[in-house]
Amino acid sequence: MSTASGAQKKWLQRLRQLALTSTWISVSFTLGSLITAYIAVRLLFPLAITGMAMGMLGMAWSSAQASISALYSGDSTTRLAVLNELKVACDSQPAMTFDAPTAAWLLPAIEQCQTDADPEVVAIAVQLASYIRLKTPPTSQ
Repeated sequence: MSTASGAQKKWLQRLRQLALTSTWISVSFTLGSLITAYIAVRLLFPLAITGMAMGMLGMAWSSAQASISALYSGDSTTRLAVLNELKVACDSQPAMTFDAPTAAWLLPAIEQCQTDADPEVVAIAVQLASYIRLKTPPTSQ
């Protein structure tokens, strides 16, 4: 009987060791995963934010270039649509001012629209040009 109980004790001891080993493996895997995730987030989050900001900046620049291109070389309908969008943006932000480089970039395109055959385009272009001149502070030299 003593050999049977000795073998049984040995079997229970091995089972306990196996359970303890698998528990320690699980705990160390979980801790390693958490530490790796923490490090990855700390390293990759700034890169992701920078990438998104650069993408949004690129989209804004492309949109601005497309608007200027439409004002210079678009037909009357396209010019009218772009000028109306600019007018809505200016009307929705009455406190907005234009710095000198922005005004120098935008005014020639709007003045180009003043030569359009459509009188509605010309009228909005005249309004926007005077608004931009009014909202651009004089440069101090």
